Amino acid sequence: MAAREALNKAQADARQALSLAPDLAQAHLALGGVSEINLDFTQANDEYERALALAPGNAAVLRTSGRFAANMGHFDTSLEAARRAVELDPLAWQSRDVLARALLAGRRYEEAVGAFAEVISLDPDFKLAFGNRGFAYYALGDLERARLMRDEARLRD
Repeated sequence: MAAREALNKAQADARQALSLAPDLAQAHLALGGVSEINLDFTQANDEYERALALAPGNAAVLRTSGRFAANMGHFDTSLEAARRAVELDPLAWQSRDVLARALLAGRRYEEAVGAFAEVISLDPDFKLAFGNRGFAYYALGDLERARLMRDEARLRD
């Protein structure tokens, strides 16, 4: 119940922000996030595209739209957005994580291994990066390195 109320408030806040400033990319981004959680992927896509059109140089917008594109199976679009986000904010592990996950989802496993290494170098406590790197190794057939990544993730608990 509390989660639903929070989601409704987030949606109302985003709509209020858009009524005050229709070209506010962050408000479109927020509304896209609410729509995505509500499984309204068409609306989410429209909002993310609008945010991207309004703020094509915003790393957070690129990151979020890139993540969404990967989740929807649009890997080329995802990679383009994620690479641009990394270019704009090279020290943000979040941007590199979106890139690494897009590479993993797009079955570009060798590149994903390297991209997850960059995520880990920026945030060695982000254990999910170890696990995802392990998945990439597993997909490459390198079971020993996959196990090592699993063990590294467990050490971070």
